[in-house]
Amino acid sequence: MVKVSLLAPILLTAAVLLPAHAQNATTTPVGVVTVQLDANKKTALSLPLEKSPIASGNVTAVTAATISDSAATLPALSTNHFVRIKSGNAAGRNLRITSNTGTTMTVETGVGSWALPVDSSGNNTVSVAVGDKYEIVPMWTLGEVFGSNSTTSVLRTATNPNSADQITVYSDGTVQAFFNNGTNWRNAASSSDTNNYNSYGLLPTGGIWVTRRSTGTNAELQFTGNVVSTAARMHMPGGNRFGQSIPYASRATLGTLSLASLSSWTKNNNPNNADQVTIYRPDNTVGSYFVNAAGVWRNALSSLDTTDYTNTEIPAGSGLWITRRGAATGSTANVNSTLPYSLQ
Repeated sequence: MVKVSLLAPILLTAAVLLPAHAQNATTTPVGVVTVQLDANKKTALSLPLEKSPIASGNVTAVTAATISDSAATLPALSTNHFVRIKSGNAAGRNLRITSNTGTTMTVETGVGSWALPVDSSGNNTVSVAVGDKYEIVPMWTLGEVFGSNSTTSVLRTATNPNSADQITVYSDGTVQAFFNNGTNWRNAASSSDTNNYNSYGLLPTGGIWVTRRSTGTNAELQFTGNVVSTAARMHMPGGNRFGQSIPYASRATLGTLSLASLSSWTKNNNPNNADQVTIYRPDNTVGSYFVNAAGVWRNALSSLDTTDYTNTEIPAGSGLWITRRGAATGSTANVNSTLPYSLQ
C-alpha cells in the first residue's frame, strides 16, 4: 500500500501540505512527498506533485481537437506534455498534447466526447472556449517515476512480463500495462511491441495501478515539485471499473471529490446496485464506500454501519478504484473536484 511522508518543503509554504483544512499560501507551494510501494502487494498510486508549467496564455481559437493561442510561441512539445485549462467551464481539464505548432496544440481525444475541447454532445458545460486561460505542464514519465533500467528501477525487472513488477495505467479511456525488461519499459500486453516506453507520460488524473511481485524490500518513490493549484476535473464513465488518481499533495476526502453531487452518480440503498469507491490506505487497510438513496456516504462492506463517511480521508499519494454501475458518457461523466487546500 501507499505510505506518505510530508517532508520539509523547498519554499516556506508547508501549511498547504498538511491536513486538509483550508490553509493559505502566498506563492505556488513546492515540496517533497515520499510514497511507499509495499513488496508483494498491489498499490493504487497517485502523483501528488507535478512539474512546473513551461508556458501559459489565453485561448484564441478552439476546434474539436485543437486549442490555439495566436500570441504564443510554443516550442516543439512531445506527447509527455499536457495542457490544463485554468478558467472557464472546462477549468481543471488535463488534455494530452499529441502535436503542436508555435500557436496551436492538437490534443488527444480519447475514446469519447468527454476528452474533446468542445463536447460533441452539444452540452457546453465542459467545453473549452475562447478567452479561457491555459498552462502547459510536462508529465512525469515512467522512467522518471520508477527508474529506467535494472540499475535505476525501484521495481523488479525481468525479461518476462509475468515475472516483472507491472504498472497499469488508466488514461484517456484506455488501459495499458508496462513492465521493465532490465533495459527499458515495455508493453506488457504485446511481445511484438519493442518500443521503449521510458518517456511515456503519466497524466495527473490518470489511474496508476502498481503490481509488485517482488518480496522483501519495500520501494520508495520521491516526488519534488509543485502543488496543483487548479481543482482537477476527472472523467468517470459509466459501466466501468478503473483506477483513478487524486493529484493532490494534501489528503482529500470523499466529500471534496464531489462525487455524490454528480447527477449521473448511481445512488442506491443496496451497495451492489450503487457506484462504489474503494480507498487503498497507507496502513494496508482497504475501505469501500457508496452513496445511499438519501445521498449519504456509507460503508459498502457492512450493512449495519450507519456512519456518514463523507469526511473519510484519501491520503496523499494513494489512488482509488472506481466501480460505476450507470451508463454516464460525455459531459455527464465529468467530475469537478474541490481543492483540499486554499491558495492565495
